[in-house]
Amino acid sequence: FLKALQQTLKLTDKKTRAVALIRTAEDRLKITAVDAEFTAESTRYTEARFSGEPFEAIGFNGKMLSEAFSVILKYAEVNPKRSPPHITFQITRPNRAVVIDFDSKFGKALILQMPLMLPNETDP
Repeated sequence: FLKALQQTLKLTDKKTRAVALIRTAEDRLKITAVDAEFTAESTRYTEARFSGEPFEAIGFNGKMLSEAFSVILKYAEVNPKRSPPHITFQITRPNRAVVIDFDSKFGKALILQMPLMLPNETDP
């Protein structure tokens, strides 16, 4: 996930660093970014497992999300039977805070990540 996110970040809008996470299948996540100034777009895919209600797309500041995942990878409890570490996104609505949780070397850890409104979204 982090590698795909970092590759996508290269073509984000420099002000917002907005990336969109889009569920494309039961086990596939699409990460996209658009830089309107240079009419450039970047899309990467990564594996993911989903449960609960499906979501269309959710936006984040990609730089902040990348930094959060760097911290997670640094402090995550490594389980030899399950690599990479198990990370959960708790998404209730695309315009509500997202809780990212994982097992760290120090116990259960939570990161709160605020989503961004994507350009084609409307406020419910």
